[in-house]
Amino acid sequence: MEHFETHQGIEVVSGDEPPEHCDVLLLAVDQVEHEVLSTMRVWAEAERAPVVLMAKHLRGVDLMALVERHVMAVLPRAQVTAARLVHAVTTVAAGGAVMPSDVLGDLLRQMRRLHSEVLSPQGLGDSGLNTREVDVLRLVAEGLGTAEIAERLNFSERTVKLEMHRLTTRLNLRSRAHAVAYALRAGLL
Repeated sequence: MEHFETHQGIEVVSGDEPPEHCDVLLLAVDQVEHEVLSTMRVWAEAERAPVVLMAKHLRGVDLMALVERHVMAVLPRAQVTAARLVHAVTTVAAGGAVMPSDVLGDLLRQMRRLHSEVLSPQGLGDSGLNTREVDVLRLVAEGLGTAEIAERLNFSERTVKLEMHRLTTRLNLRSRAHAVAYALRAGLL
C-alpha cells in the first residue's frame, strides 16, 4: 500500500475487516473463490463502498457476482503498477469504473446471456420490468388514477391494479409513490 502513501487525498486503512466507513475498498486475492465471494457479500451488505479487486487469476470468474458485490474495478495483478492502482482507486472513488477490455467483454457476454436466458423468456426488459409495468408506471408518475390509466391503455381497472400489485410485490415496494421513485432512480421514466 506504499503506492498511496505519497498520494494526497488518499488515506490507507488496512486489516481483515473494512472500516466502518470508507470511500473505496481494495481487495487483493490470488483467485476469486467461494470464500472470497462470501466475504465480499458480507462487506456489500454492511458497507456500500465500491470495490477495487486485484486478482492473480480471473479465468472463469462470475463477473455478475462481482458486480452484485459492488466491484467497480478489476485489475489483473500481473498488470498492476503504482500508477494504475492509484488511477483505479481514484476513478472508482469518483464514481467511475476500470476494467481491462477482455474482462469487460466477458461481463457484457454474461449480461447478454442473462438477458436472453432469464429476462426475455419472462417478458422482462433489462430493468426487470415488462412493458406493461413501465407503461402503467409512466401514467402513475403523471398523476393519473387507476380508471384513467385503464382508459388510456385500453386495460380494465383490474388489470392496472394487478400490474401495480405484481410490480410492488416483486420489487418489495410499499406504494405507488415508492414504485415511481424506484422507476425514476432506475432511469425508466
